[in-house]
Amino acid sequence: MSSSPTSPSPLSAPPSALPAYETKSLPLLSHPFGPHTFHLTQAQSTGETGSTLWLSGQVLAAYLCENGALSGRKGKGKKVLELGSGIGYTALALASMGSDVMATDQQVVLDCALLPNVKRNAKLAGGPDGWGRLQVAKLDWAEEQFSWEDQAGDDASSSEPLKPPFDFIITTDTFYHPPLTPLLLRTLHTLSTPRTKLYVALERRDPALIDDALRQARGDWGFDVRRVDGEAVRRAVRAGLGWGAGEEDGWEGVEVWKFARRREGK
Repeated sequence: MSSSPTSPSPLSAPPSALPAYETKSLPLLSHPFGPHTFHLTQAQSTGETGSTLWLSGQVLAAYLCENGALSGRKGKGKKVLELGSGIGYTALALASMGSDVMATDQQVVLDCALLPNVKRNAKLAGGPDGWGRLQVAKLDWAEEQFSWEDQAGDDASSSEPLKPPFDFIITTDTFYHPPLTPLLLRTLHTLSTPRTKLYVALERRDPALIDDALRQARGDWGFDVRRVDGEAVRRAVRAGLGWGAGEEDGWEGVEVWKFARRREGK
């Protein structure tokens, strides 16, 4: 092995962040990420799964910002759409690294967590750290017709609304209820192009459900589906979140998958 020094982490060796399963009961969560600390409202009382932090969001943010497609300068100015943004952690993380992010969820989650958290942490984006734009929109996967212009009213900033095409679409922990699976896959297909890079992070709590979702992605919607190398994810989590081997039993069940729309005729 080479003895040359390794490059520093893009996240500047942050203090260790607690994994999501240890913070579910906190109404206000302080989460370090790089040089920043995000202050995030969690709303257990809504009954919505998207109103608290989830492990897959933490892992995907670390992977993309550490050694994934949005790490370092590669992420600057890239347009990212997140489906099911929940409390906004992953969107904030990517925006803090320079990507322009549109965070979306259903209205009840926007009202109780996502929009308040984006506004609460907006002052961080005003510094000299090279933040990208971060905007918020309502997006309901059940709606067959989706007008981007109609969503601009939920925008959290005064800048020009981000619109398709997006360079990246991401979603975390959104394969959990079988009736929603085809709706999510349809939305991913509708809002992507063959050039769009799609990343899906998940926990395999119900293996049959996850296997069926991946089967539908391949067979019904024409996505090429590939799991990201687990060792690459582990390196990113250790570097980006400060989690060592002692915590692996808690987060190693998170998988990161890369989807790609097949070009017509293939």
